[in-house]
Amino acid sequence: MKYLLTILLAFSFVIINAEIARSEFKQPTAISRMFPPELTKSITVSGSLSAYQFNTYREPTVAIYPKKLELNMVYNGIDDENWPYTRILATLLNNVCQIKDTNFSTNLIEQTYRSRSLTPAVNLGGNAGTSVSKRQSATRNGCLVSVEVKGARWHTITTTIAPARK
Repeated sequence: MKYLLTILLAFSFVIINAEIARSEFKQPTAISRMFPPELTKSITVSGSLSAYQFNTYREPTVAIYPKKLELNMVYNGIDDENWPYTRILATLLNNVCQIKDTNFSTNLIEQTYRSRSLTPAVNLGGNAGTSVSKRQSATRNGCLVSVEVKGARWHTITTTIAPARK
C-alpha cells in the first residue's frame, strides 16, 4: 500500500510539473506569424533580437529581447479600431503565455490607469494634461506581465512580458 501511494504521488508530481511546463513563457520567434502579414513590418530596435511595428493608427512596436518582450505605444486615448493595443497584447499573451482570457490584458491596463501615480502628478498646463507614472503587474501561466504608463495627455504605455521565475 505504501509503495502504491509513493508511485501515485510521484506520478501526480510529474503530471502537475508537465502542466506547469506547458503553460510557461515561450520565447517568441516570429511575431509576424501571430498577426496578418500586412499588419506588421520589421524594424530595428537597439538591443533587441527582433522588432516589429504595427501598421495601425498609433503604430505600436513590439521588441523581442532575450527572455522578454516589450510592447509600447504613444497614446492619448484614441486607438486603432480593428487592432487596438489591447487586442495586440491579448494576441501576444495567447501565443507567448497561453493566456486565452482576452479580458486579462484589458483588465490589467484598466487597473494601471486607475492606480495612483508613483510620482507626484504635475499639471503641464493648457491641454498638455497632467504627468503621471503608473505601474501594475500580474503573474499568470508562468508569465509576469507588467504595464507601465508614463507621461501626460500624450503618454507612453509599455507592457513587458517575461518569465515569472528565473
